[in-house]
Amino acid sequence: MPNPDNIYFVDRSRFSADTEAKVGAIIGFSMPDGSELPGLIREVAGESVTVDFNHPLAGQTLTFSVEIMQVL
Repeated sequence: MPNPDNIYFVDRSRFSADTEAKVGAIIGFSMPDGSELPGLIREVAGESVTVDFNHPLAGQTLTFSVEIMQVL
């Protein structure tokens, strides 16, 4: 399930001209350890940008089709 603690409000000034804060865009954010975490722009309201760091499939119903190849 989506975790509300993974939704952040970021000041629009933190985005560069190359990285436009546009609803629906997925942007990579640099973490302190050097890794990159993708965030989905959910809303842009004035100078506030809502970024959702939940997995895109969080809260979705998933159905898998599998084929059993061998039983050991």
